[in-house]
Amino acid sequence: MTFVSVSGLLVTRGWTNCSGDRRHCCSWMRPERSAYGSARRVSRLSGKSVISTTMTVSKKAERIQTFLKDAEGLGTVRFINMSAGSVLETIGRFDYGVRVFETPRGEYVSISTTDRTFECHLNTEKVAKITMSKEAAKMGGHDLFVIRFRDEDEEILLSCLLMWNPSEGPGQYLAHAVESFNVLMAKYGGSYDLA
Repeated sequence: MTFVSVSGLLVTRGWTNCSGDRRHCCSWMRPERSAYGSARRVSRLSGKSVISTTMTVSKKAERIQTFLKDAEGLGTVRFINMSAGSVLETIGRFDYGVRVFETPRGEYVSISTTDRTFECHLNTEKVAKITMSKEAAKMGGHDLFVIRFRDEDEEILLSCLLMWNPSEGPGQYLAHAVESFNVLMAKYGGSYDLA
């Protein structure tokens, strides 16, 4: 399993050397890093509540969920997370399952496939705004359609770019995706303050 924790974002992608038993695969993870697996085991063994099963969802989490619901029409997007020492890129969709959960590290909005081969978790305490823009690519000169989840200091926590049409290459997008992006930009005015 690939596991990354950067600036309030947790991303898991796929399983390696896995027997398929999630309890076994997650046994190495610390409870505060996991929204499942070992955290539940620690909760059962210690009697302490690690994950809340009945929780009140914050207004910010509700706003993020609303935005993700509105962004479902974008189709496949490229999720990009950069840190001082690495760049993680993968493809996913906003129309995967979206849920809210709480850990000792805070409240998260999670986007994940039903089989959990793709998961992206946004810490609602860290995400302050969502911005949308059409920008020129640094290489290639084509247009990029970008959604960024930012913190209070305008630092980028996560970038999501419309994925190009795989049969045509970079800069060639499916028409419905660009139309959906333009509708999203018109609705939110290019920036959505979550405060």
